[in-house]
Amino acid sequence: MSRQGIAIFLIVLSASIAVIVVFVGSLIAFDETQYKDNANDSTRKEYQDYLVFLKEHSDEDWGTVWEQVWGLSEEISIPASIVKSYADRQIAADKVLEHIRAYVFWIIDSHATQYSFEASLSGGLVIRGLTYWGDAVGMRDAVDDKIIEALSHIRADKKRSTVEAIDAYLRYSVAYGDTELQSGQTIPSALVNGEAVCAGYASTFNVLALLSGLESRIVTGYLKSEAKGSVRHAWNSVAYGSSEVYTDSTANDTNRRVRLIDMKRVDMERRGYDSFEAYAEHIHLRD
Repeated sequence: MSRQGIAIFLIVLSASIAVIVVFVGSLIAFDETQYKDNANDSTRKEYQDYLVFLKEHSDEDWGTVWEQVWGLSEEISIPASIVKSYADRQIAADKVLEHIRAYVFWIIDSHATQYSFEASLSGGLVIRGLTYWGDAVGMRDAVDDKIIEALSHIRADKKRSTVEAIDAYLRYSVAYGDTELQSGQTIPSALVNGEAVCAGYASTFNVLALLSGLESRIVTGYLKSEAKGSVRHAWNSVAYGSSEVYTDSTANDTNRRVRLIDMKRVDMERRGYDSFEAYAEHIHLRD
């Protein structure tokens, strides 16, 4: 080939590489910005509100509990059917409040405030002294809007599975941290404030997965590492028929070199995950 031919070939090759780089760059940019669009109107119509979601996905007796805390009641009645599975009333009261706060995040942590309880005539519990954040109503409304926005993006993401789309949404929308009001532990920590620790990631993943039709649960246990030893951690499981696989959106966000999505338990254990306590008593949401 002549020098002129080689020069022309190199010019064409350079131009082709430039086009490819621009094209790939645009794909990457779209991939990260698609999660910042406005909520989809059809999703807004299909999704009613957070209270309806909780009632539809809970055992029937929990419906009255959700309604009471939605009304910001400082005294709530817990049916006997919920209480009977616990060894004593103190444990029952603690567990019920723990479960409520996992989803009704406008209640101030019961361990930071004083509450009392007594047995009801029907065999249940009456819990008194619940306290709520000053902007409880605003917190409820903000989360409803953010759930609609998240579901719109998850359903519009045709390149990924539902689990991958939820994980991607969390990675692009949430930063790891615990500086905001609720210490990164809750759903509004993640969706509204854009900051969460493992409990916030796992709780948010769980709600979005359930709303997307997946059989999801929160799993807690320990994560072992040479640097930190054994630390408490939370992640998620999703059941497909008789198979159960695990996703850790916290790890996927904080360490971009790993992708722990739909992992088998044995593979999670090899990476230092231990205990695998599904929130059977904590998450009563049904499929």
